[in-house]
Amino acid sequence: MNERRRVPRRTRIGTGGVVLLSSLIFVVAAIALVGGFVAVRQLGEAAAESKRLFAVQEMGDVLARIQLDQETSLRGYLISRQRAFLDPYLIEPDPFEERARSLRELLKANGLETAVGHLDTMVLAHRAWRTQFAARLIGNPSPKNVVGMEPVGKILDDRIRQEAAALREGISLTNDRVEASLEANVDRTLDYSVGFVLIVSLAVLYLALAQRSMQAALTRQHSIAAHLQAALGVGWQSIPGATIGTVYVSASSDSEVGGDLFDAWRVDEEHGAIMIADMSGKGVDAVVNTAFCKYSIRALLDTDRDPAAVMTTFNNLFARMVDDPSMFAVAFLGVLDARSGVLEYVSAGHEAAFYRSGKTVRLLQIGGPIVGMEADSTYKLATVMLQRGDLVVLATDGLTEARDLRGAMLGADAAGDLIARGSSNPQELCNQLIDEVRRRGGDEVSDDLALLALRYDGEAGGGGSRIVDEPLRG
Repeated sequence: MNERRRVPRRTRIGTGGVVLLSSLIFVVAAIALVGGFVAVRQLGEAAAESKRLFAVQEMGDVLARIQLDQETSLRGYLISRQRAFLDPYLIEPDPFEERARSLRELLKANGLETAVGHLDTMVLAHRAWRTQFAARLIGNPSPKNVVGMEPVGKILDDRIRQEAAALREGISLTNDRVEASLEANVDRTLDYSVGFVLIVSLAVLYLALAQRSMQAALTRQHSIAAHLQAALGVGWQSIPGATIGTVYVSASSDSEVGGDLFDAWRVDEEHGAIMIADMSGKGVDAVVNTAFCKYSIRALLDTDRDPAAVMTTFNNLFARMVDDPSMFAVAFLGVLDARSGVLEYVSAGHEAAFYRSGKTVRLLQIGGPIVGMEADSTYKLATVMLQRGDLVVLATDGLTEARDLRGAMLGADAAGDLIARGSSNPQELCNQLIDEVRRRGGDEVSDDLALLALRYDGEAGGGGSRIVDEPLRG
């Protein structure tokens, strides 16, 4: 501080020096301002182009996932002969063709002509796969025909994967060039700046890149979620004698899709089925196994109304079809008789299943191990007789394991208390539970969470539940 006070007295800056110094300060300030604006504009343009390329790349990945989903459905049909596996082939027009047309327009708009060629070859190979391979096996699924057609399918599969990889590589190279151009422009801008301009520019660079990264993650999350809904047909049917409410929320900090699944469907005019499941793993593997679970259990329940027998068969099928030993699932499957109010169910390691009668809430018992642990596991059937107005609430572990800001989990007791005090309207009850999970986490959801609530609206034939655990709250 003393050194700075001595400098002016020794230098003796006159009027001209004051003007010159003021001019230099003005020039430096102008350089800082202009340099900052130039850097921000360059970063914004590069980030916008990179975001567009990322969206194009994501759409290419969606095409690969649609092809994988159709391949998985075909394998399920060839193994089980259940028509439910053929749902992806009944959608008109073909989702693959629709997405490919949109992607082609984006590629041309971004000047990626080489990538357009790879996409066109990929579309032709997919079309041939459906007409020359899948359609023939669906028409004649005999073992002999499967063996004979296998080489054709493998050639077409390899071609689709090769073109998809080439498409992604071409987009990645273009994105790399964009980033390289961005770095060069920023370097030139910083060369004309003085010390503090460098600091400001680096701060702008950091913030812009952070914003781009965050936006890319949000875009990816939205894209995957939209594909998951399209691939699995997420939703449910109304079932006889009951009102259904559902909610599904994704974790706030995870862009990869998990394996949470709920489903409700009409079995016949007097029976309906409800199901909730949580597959281990994340990403494409979880999506494939979730689709496998949904379609397999629906198909098996068409031939056997016993939920325990269905779960036993599905466990054996899961253990044989899924090669990864780390993959498993917890699941709950129930069948409601609308006339009597009897809900027959099986819980395969699924803890978060609640029965509410009036303001009393009980946990429904677990009737067997987690799916996929042992191929020869068997499951025990349980029964609960519902009165009019009774509720059954199913949730994945994102409810009982919801944590507050101190890290404490909600737990089954507190979840049961929330259900006891909640609305009798199934949808409102699901919304209340989600709101409580968000409140505990500071408006964040730490784990994917699926909820399904069923209210029995018909006439029950008796009173109370027959096979349940001790009450949580009274």
